[in-house]
Amino acid sequence: MSEPAPEPASSGGSSSSNVFARKLGPLPLWAWMGIGLAVALGYYYFRNNKASQAAQNTASTGTSTTDSSLIPQFVNQVYTQNAPPSAPSTTGSGTTTTGGGTTSTGTTTTAAQANQYPAPTGESVSKLSNTSAKVNWNYITGTSPKPTSYTVAVYQLNGKLAQQFTVNAPDTASGQAQATITGLHPGWQYNVHVWANGGKTAPAHSTAKLTLLWPGPMNK
Repeated sequence: MSEPAPEPASSGGSSSSNVFARKLGPLPLWAWMGIGLAVALGYYYFRNNKASQAAQNTASTGTSTTDSSLIPQFVNQVYTQNAPPSAPSTTGSGTTTTGGGTTSTGTTTTAAQANQYPAPTGESVSKLSNTSAKVNWNYITGTSPKPTSYTVAVYQLNGKLAQQFTVNAPDTASGQAQATITGLHPGWQYNVHVWANGGKTAPAHSTAKLTLLWPGPMNK
């Protein structure tokens, strides 16, 4: 009696389909392939997102150019003191050069001044009371410029100055000046000097003598 023929061996297709089901470590092969694909897709999206953000930052922080004519020019000045230096002053005729290199020519006008005033003429002193008197003199008009003030000085006979004061006079003064002297001592004698002020050298003075009599029976 003949033996039955052996069954044909299984085809190779079924064995190849089981390759992905084989375990590599704790997971089968198909699971490891899925994990690798997920990691690859995540890295791809991460790189694309990073490149997009870099492009946006570059666009938002881009530099713009400005016409140089629209930029104001600044000049820095450094002072060694708390305040800027004062402008230079000029005396007489000459040139002055400022810090910016500008040269200007100027002339300082000085008021005219008489060399020496003469003594006033026409001085006279008259008693007003036992302690006061009036002094008169003529304004000086023959000298240019005319004096604008006069000094009245009252001296005792021993040369001691009793009092001194100034009397103002306008530039156009003409005629006679008058001043009142007070605070005198009854019965004393005084020399009253008058001179013009403002000359380059000491002026000459005029002199008038004043005598104050004692009040009461002594004067009879």
